[in-house]
Amino acid sequence: MILSREQFEAEADRLCQLIEQNAAPLRTAALGRSFRLDSAEFRLHATARNTIYRVRAGESWFLKLTRDGSSGAMVHERQGASAIERAIGQDPSYQGAPVTRVSLDPAYVLAAAIPGRPLNKDFLLLAWGLAPGASNTLTRSFATMGTLLATLHGAAPAGPDVIAATTRPFQQLDQLLDRAKQPDETMRAIRAWCVAHPRSDEGSAFQHGNFRLDNILRIGTRLGFIDFENSGSGTIYQDLSRPVSELLLTRSLLVFPLGRVTRSIVTFLRAYAAQQPFDGDALSEHVTARVARYYVELHARRFRASIGGIPVSQHKLTALMVTLLERGLGQVVPDSVN
Repeated sequence: MILSREQFEAEADRLCQLIEQNAAPLRTAALGRSFRLDSAEFRLHATARNTIYRVRAGESWFLKLTRDGSSGAMVHERQGASAIERAIGQDPSYQGAPVTRVSLDPAYVLAAAIPGRPLNKDFLLLAWGLAPGASNTLTRSFATMGTLLATLHGAAPAGPDVIAATTRPFQQLDQLLDRAKQPDETMRAIRAWCVAHPRSDEGSAFQHGNFRLDNILRIGTRLGFIDFENSGSGTIYQDLSRPVSELLLTRSLLVFPLGRVTRSIVTFLRAYAAQQPFDGDALSEHVTARVARYYVELHARRFRASIGGIPVSQHKLTALMVTLLERGLGQVVPDSVN
């Protein structure tokens, strides 16, 4: 049985009371990997920077607490959930959480689970074309993603009360290069590119802030967005470049159906451009910075990495990086920045 909004709210009230009564042991994962509080079942999902649980009561819920108890990330979660709901919550192609509660003290976010599949896993499966209707599903999903993101950027408030997003790709790349040991020729080229293409991470648009494909869920023909802890003011290119970079990195794999990658990128960007214009050079520089960060991080790990279980090829990643540095995104994906 699907709960009504009033029933979701009542269940959220009950769960929030349980969370607040047990905040410290929940935050430190002291209660174990699976346990019950009252009639709610908690299953530990992750413990890194945040402690994350899947919670089952009358319905399924997602619970995230900051490990150190700080509330900064929850300020972003609150403003992101509110702004995104106002901007696209009523769009028929969007499906957000029916109820989201954000607390600053104790610091946590509780959201009703969205019954979807992360788009990164969907893409890795559908890109091979093995599932029925795979091509149509990919096209529809990336077109919808582009339209929803453009609507968000055009409609969400980004006034003086909106705090800045924590996404800082250019600053983070500079810091990684400063710390890098034994830089190779490609990293020296990245450094020279950074000097020649200075970019600020500041901006006045509202952004999701962590627009990775695993933070986008597909529910049939609809999409839902999750994880707003980086949201705030910035440039549209921080959001716009994230899925493009993620898709583009599949070109560095030992084997992957690149035709579907190119079509997905172009579909996404064309759908976005139909609602919201963007500057191709600015997008290209943001994508280059993101791929460069990935390159520098993998250099430190001696290029030991995989995507979807497929190993990354150092040779292919280097070729991709050099092409972006020298010729930009339009050379790698024709029609992507026209």
